[in-house]
Amino acid sequence: MLHPTPADIEYMLARVGEDRRQWLVGGNVASLVLVFLSVGLRILSRVKIGTRVGLDDWLICLAATLASGHIISQFVAVSLGMGRHAVLVTDIKALAICNLIAQMCYNLCIPTIKLSILSLYGRIFHRTTGWFTPTLYISASFIFLYTIPSVFTYLFRCLPIESLWTDLGPQRKISCINFQAGADTQAVIIAFGTINILTDWWVLLLPLPVVINLQLEKRAKWSICSLFLIGGFVCVVSIIRLVYARKVDSVDPSWDFSPIALISSIECASGILAACMPTWRPLFKFLHHGINSIRSNNKSGFGNGEDISELGTGGSRSRSKRRTKRYSTAAMRMEHNMGSSMLGKRSDTTTSSASTENILATKTVEIELAERIVNGNKDPNRLELGNRKVT
Repeated sequence: MLHPTPADIEYMLARVGEDRRQWLVGGNVASLVLVFLSVGLRILSRVKIGTRVGLDDWLICLAATLASGHIISQFVAVSLGMGRHAVLVTDIKALAICNLIAQMCYNLCIPTIKLSILSLYGRIFHRTTGWFTPTLYISASFIFLYTIPSVFTYLFRCLPIESLWTDLGPQRKISCINFQAGADTQAVIIAFGTINILTDWWVLLLPLPVVINLQLEKRAKWSICSLFLIGGFVCVVSIIRLVYARKVDSVDPSWDFSPIALISSIECASGILAACMPTWRPLFKFLHHGINSIRSNNKSGFGNGEDISELGTGGSRSRSKRRTKRYSTAAMRMEHNMGSSMLGKRSDTTTSSASTENILATKTVEIELAERIVNGNKDPNRLELGNRKVT
């Protein structure tokens, strides 16, 4: 941190009303939700289809932990004055430590995401022979090796480390890495940023030749390729971050570094999203089949002119229609049997008029019984027909 001049202090005091904390908090909250949602859907997809959790899943969980550490550090930094001018910061040491932790989490999170994606490629294309598998190992080794100097360069850019937030005076010797090569060029920052962007594109484009050579329809090939290329958004965010990251030292770091802190959170969250999206397909396919099954059941249950809104109280109307149809059929059968019996009795010369009257009375009772049931009497064992009670 550079020491502000009286003119710098006067400038900051004139703008004490400026505040970026709302943007920092809102953007970091959205990024944290996106991180947990992406990883949660990924793990749920693995569990739902019965696939074992592999190295790529563990790496993305580690990346999510590091991204959460970066975001939580930003929340603490906001409470200490991040997003406002430096003259309003009450605890410079705590703010500097929070920013240092956030920087370390970011520097570890991005390579971990890339390693997770490479591990996922190895899992998907494990039967591929030729150049692809060796290229995966070489790419992963390069990403791992360049991460080590990147982390240590930012962590120990000044020795002792406390000189980043404390003025040790002329009696203490302070050794710092000169990030500036020339007046306006920050060679180290640009070098690490450029490597980060190039490896982003390399990881995203690496599986495209393999996918194009697969025996699939063109539509399926382009669908898979576009799914991988969604991570191109991460490359754009990396470029934007590099533009802001060129400014290393500032007399007002709590204000000047707040945009790069938010962009770093967005880059981590979007990288995790891009790494997890290819693994969601089985889960969405499962949910799609489940929704179609529910729709099919609804159509089969309410397909004969019945309204689904008649469920519950109104649903008794549908059941009454079916019951009326059954009892109407029973009544028709009774009438038919009565007619047959009467014809049969008339053909019998030995049948007396009294027996004929009994038959008619019995059939009349049966018809009235069926009609009462049709009209809504649900207890056919207790019906009053005329002056007679049937039990």
